[in-house]
Amino acid sequence: MLHLTSAEQILYTACEVRAAAATGDLIRRLHVKDPCAVFQGAIKAFTTIGALQYVCELQRAANDYSGSLTAYRRRRCLATLEAGLLGTQEPIDELIALYAEICHSAGGDYPAENPLSATLN
Repeated sequence: MLHLTSAEQILYTACEVRAAAATGDLIRRLHVKDPCAVFQGAIKAFTTIGALQYVCELQRAANDYSGSLTAYRRRRCLATLEAGLLGTQEPIDELIALYAEICHSAGGDYPAENPLSATLN
């Protein structure tokens, strides 16, 4: 089994969610046995890299999804999330790249905090 550092896991999750949203594959990726765990991992990842608009969209979707009783409503919630992620004005690719650069500069791992605050100090 592959062991990822916390920074690698954050990058993996951020890239996976970003790519899935960009390619229209988010519904299939999140329509899993425990989507709430996926939501929580994605919220942590995007919080860490400083993508707060993504975090808001994910939190809204997590709340809506957990209250949805039918498969149709859950799929609709995921479709709304996908559209919301694509509609953000946040420079998500740049934030992911910045986090990766900071991790690389730090020797491969980075504490679970917003890298933008580290660059401002």
